[in-house]
Amino acid sequence: MRAYHPEHTPTVRVVITEFMDTREVLELTEGHDVLYDPRLVDDPARLRAEAADAEVLVVRDRTPVRGELLSSLARCRVVLQQGGVCDNVDLEACRARGIEVEHGAPVEVPADLVYGCLTHVPLWIDFPSYVRPIFLGAAQHDGALNVRDLAPEWDRHHPILAGLAGTFALKNYVLQQHPGARTVGVCQYRKFIASARFGTPSATFGPMNVLRKSDLARVSLHDLMAPRPAAFMIGLPSLLRHNGSERTYLQQYADAHHVEDLLRFTAEAVALGVLDKNDVEPFFQSRLFYTGGVELGFYPAPFWLRAVTEIEAVVRACIARHPDARSGPQARAWAFCAERFGSFVLARHLQREHASVDWVRDYFGQLYTVNENDGLEYVSGT
Repeated sequence: MRAYHPEHTPTVRVVITEFMDTREVLELTEGHDVLYDPRLVDDPARLRAEAADAEVLVVRDRTPVRGELLSSLARCRVVLQQGGVCDNVDLEACRARGIEVEHGAPVEVPADLVYGCLTHVPLWIDFPSYVRPIFLGAAQHDGALNVRDLAPEWDRHHPILAGLAGTFALKNYVLQQHPGARTVGVCQYRKFIASARFGTPSATFGPMNVLRKSDLARVSLHDLMAPRPAAFMIGLPSLLRHNGSERTYLQQYADAHHVEDLLRFTAEAVALGVLDKNDVEPFFQSRLFYTGGVELGFYPAPFWLRAVTEIEAVVRACIARHPDARSGPQARAWAFCAERFGSFVLARHLQREHASVDWVRDYFGQLYTVNENDGLEYVSGT
């Protein structure tokens, strides 16, 4: 990011309204009058009062630099936008007030991150260079990271496992080629978790924002998709519902699928020691659902590798015991079960190991889907 060093600039009043890396805060603090409060954005009245004295206002994606806040910037000369997304800053209005809008340096991506993108189609999004595509099905080709090479056991099961086969391949890739990885990221060919909120909220799926392919030209995907300096970056959970009523995992699965498949998956998990018998009822009675489970977001590598290895063992046992797949969309039963089990494992881990963390501030990002046809309605993929 740009730093205002004393040898170049007189002491200035800097107000930082949202989370920022500690090193960057220290860089700004030297020789300047700095207010850093990552919760300031959540208190509009105090935000306007503090911003009135700011000569430099540092924001990310949640601070609305427009309207009342913009009018309160009596002394501001520079708005520094971090994170590569600018829809929350009214650029024209800032220019009209003589306020310069600048962007921070590109986000540094940790060298010990392995970020896999699972895709069964040729990629039509220009993902950042730190994202490694894992190809499945007919999209596999020579010279690429393919399921058939990384996890040949699961290649023939792609029709019933969908992206889950790619998750198992990514696990092998991490273990074999990046054993020192500290963070594992997982996205899909058109879905990802990002640190900034941008785009249009989905009318049909609450935790998700929809982007048009053309929207990507207005953002830096390099910055948008990079992980925060935190243990996790995952999407907001949602409550499972059916016909407007809240449902448990077991109830919702019975509403939408064949409930015996979830019972069989759970029985295999208990038999393998992956799920303790005392956790069966909490699993069935869970209501908060993390979309993707452990297959969409950023996770500490040890936690993720353990969770995916356990899920893989259960899926292997389920296929061995029940080799005949169902027809149509229900053929992916074990993938549906794995997503719910991954969600439960994630929630349980956060509650047991990260209870003191403010998850909303530190761990929750925004779930996105990108529509190739430039529509703004979420349409389920194939």
